[in-house]
Amino acid sequence: MRFLLKLTAGHVVIGLVVTTLVMMMLFDAMSGLLHQRLDGAAAATAVGAVRLLVVVTAIILLTGWGTAALWWNNRTLAPLFQLLNIASHQRFGSPERRDLFLRQDEIGELARRMEEMGLAYRATIRDLLMEKEKVDAILTSMSEGVVAVDQAGRVVLMNRAAIGMAGITAIDVLGKHLVEVIRSHELETAVRKVLSSGEAVTREIKLVPHSPRLLVAQVLPHHGDDRVVGAVLVMRDVTELRQLEQLRSQFVANVSHELRTPLTSIKGFLETLLDGALEDPQATRRFLGIIAGETARLQRLIDDLLQLAWVEGRHHREQPLETANLDDVVGRVLVLLTPLAQEKGVGLATNVPSDVPAAAISEDLLERVLMNLVDNGLKYTPAGGAVTIRAGMLGSLLEVQVRDTGIGIPPEHLPRIFERFYRVDKARSRRMGGTGLGLAIVKHIVEAHGGTIRVESKEGQGSTFTFTLPVAPFPLR
Repeated sequence: MRFLLKLTAGHVVIGLVVTTLVMMMLFDAMSGLLHQRLDGAAAATAVGAVRLLVVVTAIILLTGWGTAALWWNNRTLAPLFQLLNIASHQRFGSPERRDLFLRQDEIGELARRMEEMGLAYRATIRDLLMEKEKVDAILTSMSEGVVAVDQAGRVVLMNRAAIGMAGITAIDVLGKHLVEVIRSHELETAVRKVLSSGEAVTREIKLVPHSPRLLVAQVLPHHGDDRVVGAVLVMRDVTELRQLEQLRSQFVANVSHELRTPLTSIKGFLETLLDGALEDPQATRRFLGIIAGETARLQRLIDDLLQLAWVEGRHHREQPLETANLDDVVGRVLVLLTPLAQEKGVGLATNVPSDVPAAAISEDLLERVLMNLVDNGLKYTPAGGAVTIRAGMLGSLLEVQVRDTGIGIPPEHLPRIFERFYRVDKARSRRMGGTGLGLAIVKHIVEAHGGTIRVESKEGQGSTFTFTLPVAPFPLR
């Protein structure tokens, strides 16, 4: 555009110079001719007339040149400058520039084409920004960590999940080599292998040393122009999955062991009877008593397993609203367990206010919770001791305590006391008929109804199990 402006100005200057030269040459020629043909006075008069004619002609020509230059500027250069301004500031589609697009000459055609190109350019930019926002939203919401690197192993993308897994901040991550961002030799080796071979690699790694978090990292090649131009890492936290697999294996092993013990005993005594012990009525009666006890133990174990499975399944299903009157449930528990307490010489007491609100749980499940806790207290409390049930309000929650004055629980066992099949004293627990599932069932029932449970204990002084439950939203009738 500056070139056009200089070109126009140059044309004007050249026109002025040429006009001046031509007028001077014309004036000199006519002056010489007049001096040759006329005498002095007449020649001077004629030369003056010629000079006036030359000046007037020069003025007319110069005015024409200026007018032509002005017309060229207004007709061509000014619109071109307007188009340049529109393109420079990307003001496509602005109403104040519509007059250019309505012209029917080449300038108007150029303006319309530039308008179409500009609007298409803006639409493309808008679509690209929308796609970028979608990709950013997807990457941000993903629980998997995603990292993209170029062919040199420099980070070009890293989502929030990956930053959290690596235990770093998002400052100055892009452009750095992967090993500078995530200090994992195993991961760096996997990425280099993918960049060199073009084949996907999967590894189980720990990004943070001495951390229990275990990740599965899948490294995929990114191809472009028939070659590997980068790699994409997708990292998934499988810590909980591996822990669940370990718990499942432990559960299967524990169930197998718990089933094998009574079955082995039953099988052994049956074989003894078949080998001739049936001839001894006293031995036969004793052996059959043992077999009956082991069979009852198996029955209790199977019942507890079914109960635990049912409670865990109930925890993941939406349940109808049920309520329980704590005072009524405690009364039934006392009726059922008083004979056992009297047999052991252990006192059984309650301290439940009559105006305590109903709990948001079914009476059957609340009875199961209290039966397990009170039964445990009776089993592990020596004669002369006591088991007490207390209840009250803890804010908006109903709090229930079952306290005994028994042998207590060693502190190292407290963190695992609610695990399945966990026993502080395995031999004593089996001797008392315990399956090792009672407290696990209690914990699942309470938590499935939005409550919590904890235990406090000191060896030789007893234990206190405390659980909370939400209050029913309406009173019982």
